[in-house]
Amino acid sequence: MTDRDDFVVRFDFTSAQRAAERVRDMLLGLRKQFDLTPFEYCRKVRIAPTEIPYSHPEITLTLGSTTNCRCSRVICTSRCTGT
Repeated sequence: MTDRDDFVVRFDFTSAQRAAERVRDMLLGLRKQFDLTPFEYCRKVRIAPTEIPYSHPEITLTLGSTTNCRCSRVICTSRCTGT
């Protein structure tokens, strides 16, 4: 009989972490390149790869499909359509 205690489940968020870091780096890069203060009404930004983006009480960005998207230089709070 096989020992049933050798079953292993693990989580690997490496690709999601890299994609989230890419979004963070794009946002920070835009803030260095442009004066975004007229558009910043919130001091907290949250990157949540699988959630629907929203803007209250803190800005929540999603990853959408930024890895294979022609508009990967754009950060927005809605999912990318690939155009």
